[in-house]
Amino acid sequence: MLKIIEPQDHGLYKHTIHSFLNLLKVYQKCDLLLNDEHAQVKSNATFIIAEDDDRGVYGGAVLFTQPVSLLYEKIAKVILKFQPERQDVWLGRLCFCVEDNKNAFTLSALDFYQNFYVELYKALIEFGAKKDLDFLALTLHYKDYENIKTYGYWPYLLEVQPVHAPDFCFHGLLDIIHNQNKVCNKIQHARALSSGQTNRQVR
Repeated sequence: MLKIIEPQDHGLYKHTIHSFLNLLKVYQKCDLLLNDEHAQVKSNATFIIAEDDDRGVYGGAVLFTQPVSLLYEKIAKVILKFQPERQDVWLGRLCFCVEDNKNAFTLSALDFYQNFYVELYKALIEFGAKKDLDFLALTLHYKDYENIKTYGYWPYLLEVQPVHAPDFCFHGLLDIIHNQNKVCNKIQHARALSSGQTNRQVR
């Protein structure tokens, strides 16, 4: 289940937020917003956190404003080409920290992965609508980038793949206004194909 935590509600979810930030630190070596120097950024951030009784906090996203000048160079150049007056953008970092066994990957596991990414994309669209945004800048660990390609089908406006970035992260701009129905249709199509393959195997 995804929970959207706005800045005014941080005090109610301190443990949840801290658990999520620790996931970023442990799984991605990203200590973002854990140091005192980022206290102001953290206080204005919005968190979208996935948590359940079995796994506890297992993923989500943190969204915060960042100066365009601090973005990956290619991303910053594209933004400033079309919006030269732009000073900052909303940036998202996300993670999905579920250990999986690729040798025993079931249809229910596939549904779980796909549900996470499609529901997270819907939450990003909801956030963008509140903030009147048409895109989000994203920085992703390579595993999340590969997972989204496989299970999420997110519509990027611009992509810099991990192999081409000096930090080996994905950098991109995500369309959050035009493609929600297309993404959901792709998910449903993938599920139908997976279900058909599973049924054939059972027979």
